[in-house]
Amino acid sequence: HAIRYGPRIAALTLIGDALGTVVHIVIATIGLQFLVSAADFALPWLQLIGGLYLLHLSWQSYQDSRFKREVRPTSGRNVSALLSGFIACVSNPKALIFFMAFFPAFIDPEFNVIFQSATYGVIFIFLDGLSIVLYATGTACFFQLRLFKNMNADLLGAIGMGAIGLLLCLKGGFEVLIQG
Repeated sequence: HAIRYGPRIAALTLIGDALGTVVHIVIATIGLQFLVSAADFALPWLQLIGGLYLLHLSWQSYQDSRFKREVRPTSGRNVSALLSGFIACVSNPKALIFFMAFFPAFIDPEFNVIFQSATYGVIFIFLDGLSIVLYATGTACFFQLRLFKNMNADLLGAIGMGAIGLLLCLKGGFEVLIQG
């Protein structure tokens, strides 16, 4: 989004991602034991849904790749960017697994679990946001170099998201078939 729509839309996508991370933190905090018992059933479905969403994003990037790469108008993209970041984050089961593994290792049950989880969550969201900003800025700079200026970022993104989406669909779909 930083390359395609500029920094404001990329920031909104980042906020959507952070909101998705909040959902993962809340789920991990409230229902850790339940999620562990339901993980075998739920995670393949989340992988399948996340993979389908990435394939959808891949198709959108492919469609966009037919146009000349330039910073495009952002009108009407605010909510879409926010939802894109949120859905991409929430549909990623690896983030949920991370928090389910992370929180029990650092939370002391003798103290307020919700406060500790919120504190670790805020720290994680800050560090995650910082890494995404650095990644987006680095990528935007990369595509400004003379050697890569004519490279089609939308097509490259479509290929990458499509490959990851396909792998997630195959992995999640295979596990869903095994369950049923």
